[in-house]
Amino acid sequence: MKKSLVVVALAGAMAFTAASAETVLYGSIRLGAEVQKNHFNKEGELNKRGLQMKDFGSRLGLKGSEDLGNGTKVIYQLEWGFDGMDGGQNGKGFENRLAYVGLTGDWGTVALGRQNNPFTESLNAGTIADEFNGSYTSALRIATGAVFATPYAGVNVITDPLTGAVTGFKKPSSDDIGFDSMDTRVGNSIAYVSPSFSGFSFTVAGIAKAPKADADSYDAAYNSSKGFDIYTVGLNYEHESGFYAKAAYLGADVYEDAKRGNAYGLNVGFANEQFGVNADFGAAERGRKNENQAKISSKGWDVGAQFSFGPDYFSTVRATVGQSTTNYKYAAELDQDKVKDKMTVWALGFEQKLSTRTKVWAEFAKQNSKVKGLEVESKKRHNDVFSLGIRHDF
Repeated sequence: MKKSLVVVALAGAMAFTAASAETVLYGSIRLGAEVQKNHFNKEGELNKRGLQMKDFGSRLGLKGSEDLGNGTKVIYQLEWGFDGMDGGQNGKGFENRLAYVGLTGDWGTVALGRQNNPFTESLNAGTIADEFNGSYTSALRIATGAVFATPYAGVNVITDPLTGAVTGFKKPSSDDIGFDSMDTRVGNSIAYVSPSFSGFSFTVAGIAKAPKADADSYDAAYNSSKGFDIYTVGLNYEHESGFYAKAAYLGADVYEDAKRGNAYGLNVGFANEQFGVNADFGAAERGRKNENQAKISSKGWDVGAQFSFGPDYFSTVRATVGQSTTNYKYAAELDQDKVKDKMTVWALGFEQKLSTRTKVWAEFAKQNSKVKGLEVESKKRHNDVFSLGIRHDF
């Protein structure tokens, strides 16, 4: 189990020594097959079940450091993702995952660029849910992603076909709600990671860009803020016994004429070579700035455990279960019902290491969702996926 000893991946570069000042090439190839219930056919319609070959996050990168003297080093990392299963003649190009440069020393680490999201590194990285190799997203990441939901989620207006003026409101449809889960990487950022003080450390990060583009990603914000559009702070404790506890907060001001959203969470667990267990909780909320907006709140939790056995503990079984609930509340003037989106997800997996750098896996995950308050009385969604794959790191 990954213990995520320091909150952001950039802090891993602190372990570099003067002898490793040269640039290092690294990568990971992760390929396999999925059998999924909600599989799409070529007409874009859902079949009951289907098979697809899939890339599970292959990447290639460069990282390194340079000793500047006086206990300070420059650190840098560039990482690109690629789809090794793409069916096109020439395949797909590389996608930027990480690109940062910074300084590190006894005083801590500071870095600028595109880097791992400190918020999810505190609450999700290294958890049992994060250890799964296939298609699985924790309930915590789903719940905290609500901080970026549009303030007009579910506001279904009736307009005059001639003038375009709003003449009334109707119940929201399933297409009017929803949002992406909390991102694991952020751009336009600056982050600081403190050194460890008897097991305690903290992180501070900010994300800022001129507000000119859409606000559906961390790459830009559509607001009037003159400072950071998104900021996050985290407090972490790790004991040599394997116990750890981490808490984090994220504030987001990414929409014009909307209140600032807030997300927070707690992650507690224990891990050693043979056994790991963790529990996490996260929530997000944003109020209404005017009567035409939705008041959004969400919460989610995950509980997981894993056990490793055999020679060198190369065989591992793991399981996790989680639940998230998102509520959309509307002003009385809109004459709309409340909307409640509840999701339960669980997964089982087996992983067999063939060496310290190569492993295979078999995993099954299931997700059940139910939405109340839409045009239909209720809307249920079910999906399950079974995956087999192989991963080699170099």
